[in-house]
Amino acid sequence: MCNRKNSCTILSHREIFYVGAHPERARRASRRVFRDPSTSPLVSLGAPLTSCRAPISGHSVRGRMRGRKNPRPLTILPYKERLMLRKYHIIEGKLVENGDENVSVFVYINPDQTEKNHLINRVQLDEHTLNSAMDPEELGRLESENGHTAIIIKRPKRYSSADNFLFKISSVGLFLFPDKIIIVMPEEAVLFDGRYFTRLLSIRDLLLKIIFRCIQHFEEHLNVVSKISDELEQEINTALTNKDLLSMFNLEKSLVFYLKAINSNGRVIERLKAATAKIGFSNEENEFLEDVIIENSQCYEEANTYSQVLSSMMDAWVSLVNNNLNIRIKTLTILAICIMLPTLIVSLFSMNVPLPIKQEGTLISFWIILGLAISSVAFILFLRRTRKW
Repeated sequence: MCNRKNSCTILSHREIFYVGAHPERARRASRRVFRDPSTSPLVSLGAPLTSCRAPISGHSVRGRMRGRKNPRPLTILPYKERLMLRKYHIIEGKLVENGDENVSVFVYINPDQTEKNHLINRVQLDEHTLNSAMDPEELGRLESENGHTAIIIKRPKRYSSADNFLFKISSVGLFLFPDKIIIVMPEEAVLFDGRYFTRLLSIRDLLLKIIFRCIQHFEEHLNVVSKISDELEQEINTALTNKDLLSMFNLEKSLVFYLKAINSNGRVIERLKAATAKIGFSNEENEFLEDVIIENSQCYEEANTYSQVLSSMMDAWVSLVNNNLNIRIKTLTILAICIMLPTLIVSLFSMNVPLPIKQEGTLISFWIILGLAISSVAFILFLRRTRKW
């Protein structure tokens, strides 16, 4: 989106902002710029603008000048630099984004093959560990490699409505060097939010607080799962449907994934505690590491409690469904017997054979047969009531 205070926010890698340019000039410029789709640029300049979108070479052009005669020149920023790689300095205890090379925090978001080659060949990261950092199925672990410590931590994946209440797991790779830390993520995620990132002591402190934030993220998702299960429980109590049951099954499956991921994080934190002297944690960082261990233990207990409660609820609902089915089958069986006995009586008296009652010139035989049929139905209903069938 763009506002009226000379600022722009990039919406996606397929959108480009032309600020201070006439729409037609923007279209001509975009045709020149997008000849090579692999080097998609982003344009950033500040000027009041309104939105317009026109497809140009498979991309979108946004923005036009509002009553400006002398358009300002375009400034093109590299796309990879802006979206795939972010660099930060730790200044006065806070993270400040900076595009310089001499920074201490590098964040790679879904790196492409070129960036992977750079990390493997130039930075000396292990290829298997780098690929594991982007594999959601990989378990968390800690390894000491060439001049750095590699940590793979688990975190909840961003939820999508298409997942149908199935919460998934993602991975984060943390590569700690003596003078820098490299963070590798398979998707865009918010890592540096919260009050803990306003008082950073070092890159090792940043490492611990990223792990702590991942644990808090699990706790936030667990609260969401609890609220969703309460709403689904109310819907199931009102009207039981297969959709609601499938949603509850997905929630139960999600909690199993969460328990596995949180337990994996706990093992990583225990190994991190054992390697405090090698990594070089200070006394304050060791104290915070103890807080991280306690927080992860509480998170695991909370997830385990939710999982047990949800599993018990599912078992109760399945038993309830089976009981309701048995009641319906029993009712239909009794109804079938009530129809069958009168049919049998009428069929017996309808045979072409002599009967011990008079059949011609009187209605006595009719009333006798009707009475027997009604009596059979009344007998079955009496047995059902007395024996509580």
